[in-house]
Amino acid sequence: MDSMTPAQKEAFAKAKGIKEEVTKEKAIATKTTPGMVVADEEYFKKYRGLGTEELTAEDMPTPYLSLIQNNSTLTDKEMRPLMRGAFYYAGDESVNKEVECSLLTFTKKDLPSFDDKSVMVRTYIFLGIIHPQNKIFALYVKRSGIGAAKAFFGELNKNKIPMFAAKVKLSSEMVKGDKGTYFKLIFNLNGIETDMEKLKKLESYTRRLSPEVKEEVAETISSDDIPF
Repeated sequence: MDSMTPAQKEAFAKAKGIKEEVTKEKAIATKTTPGMVVADEEYFKKYRGLGTEELTAEDMPTPYLSLIQNNSTLTDKEMRPLMRGAFYYAGDESVNKEVECSLLTFTKKDLPSFDDKSVMVRTYIFLGIIHPQNKIFALYVKRSGIGAAKAFFGELNKNKIPMFAAKVKLSSEMVKGDKGTYFKLIFNLNGIETDMEKLKKLESYTRRLSPEVKEEVAETISSDDIPF
């Protein structure tokens, strides 16, 4: 080393530094996939959103809310079955016995049956917001749940209010049927929102979710959907 010229010493130092850096990267890669250098949390945080600047909530898939039945295959992280009769929210995988929410939009479609995909079943689809976290969800209602939905529409009609103004609590009730027990969805009208600031926000959410929404109450609900 002492016999090296200054230029040689500088070149040697650079080569040593490069070797140490490569060795360090190899050590990191060895802990994961061979040849792969792992990015840390700070890196992802720094560039989060890059390339998706115009992405909004409307571009994301809507997490579903479902009533957990006896035949459900849903499990928690320890692979234990989830509580029957409770509600599972796919957005954060939370489970709650009851759900307080606002229902904003409603549509009807014929979708494949859970038991037989070749059979189409009339399905009510609600989009709503869970309170107080303001988490958006989609709720698919079939069979016995449709009767409960019709009763709820009847309450809206009686109170002459738009659906978004209703304070709703979703719950369930165990029922014994021909094929065993199952849980029936219940729409509980827990009052009417009167806070104008909250109503304006709910109205805004509703219009964004349904661009063609009209001023009339529950415009997509026909007389067939209301029990009299």
